[in-house]
Amino acid sequence: MFPPTPLTMLQFHDTPDGLYQTAMAIELPNRFVPWHSNENRTPDDAYAAIMELGSNQVAHFSIGDGAVKAVGSNLDRELFDALISRNGQEEIPDDF
Repeated sequence: MFPPTPLTMLQFHDTPDGLYQTAMAIELPNRFVPWHSNENRTPDDAYAAIMELGSNQVAHFSIGDGAVKAVGSNLDRELFDALISRNGQEEIPDDF
C-alpha cells in the first residue's frame, strides 16, 4: 500500500480496491533496502528494477491479503501500476 506522500499512515480500510488486489511491499533482488529502513523507492524506480531482472530472477509482491506473487521482467507496466494502486478500481487477473 503505497501512500500518496512519504510518512503518511494508511489503514486497511484505505484500500477500496481490496487487499487481495493491492501490493503492500515489493522485494527486489537487485535492490537492497533493510526491512527496518524508512527508505522508500518510487514506483518508477521499482518498475525499472523489475525490468532489469535477469532471466532467472524474480521480484516478489506481498499482496494485502497475505499472498505472495513472483514476477519477472515480463511484467506489464499497466499491471504493475494496477497492483500498486489502492484505489484505481483496476481488475487484477487471478493468474498474474
